[in-house]
Amino acid sequence: MEQLVAFSEAYSLLWCSALLVLGLVIGSFPNVVIRRLPVMLEMQWRDEAALNVEGDVQLAQTRYDLWWPRSHCPNCHQPIALRYNVPVLGWLVLRGRSHCCNQPIAWRYPLVEAATGILFVAAGSLWPPGVSLLGGIGSACLSHCSGGD
Repeated sequence: MEQLVAFSEAYSLLWCSALLVLGLVIGSFPNVVIRRLPVMLEMQWRDEAALNVEGDVQLAQTRYDLWWPRSHCPNCHQPIALRYNVPVLGWLVLRGRSHCCNQPIAWRYPLVEAATGILFVAAGSLWPPGVSLLGGIGSACLSHCSGGD
């Protein structure tokens, strides 16, 4: 841990850059949760309601969770190519429009990712390594809890 502290002090720009990239990558996960959790809960609710009302019902066979299906266009549901699925940069390269159908992509996606990256850099600037990672993750989690509403 002492070596990490020494590294973060000697190479503060590199340390903050690494925290920014880590924050951007981690910041894309709240977008997944914000987008998919309500759909998952509704699907579960519909299955449970159908089971209670109709008794023996075949539940939906389509897998839909935080991991599957892979990232897709919110408009036409085409899978997003990996080169465009880079936090913030993909949205900027595409100028906020989907590659497949040219429809606008909400600014909320890069905003959540950028906010998480900034929180990680702020935590890395305020606290020593180790604590800063926990602080970045904790503050990102707390700040994104309201994103689902």
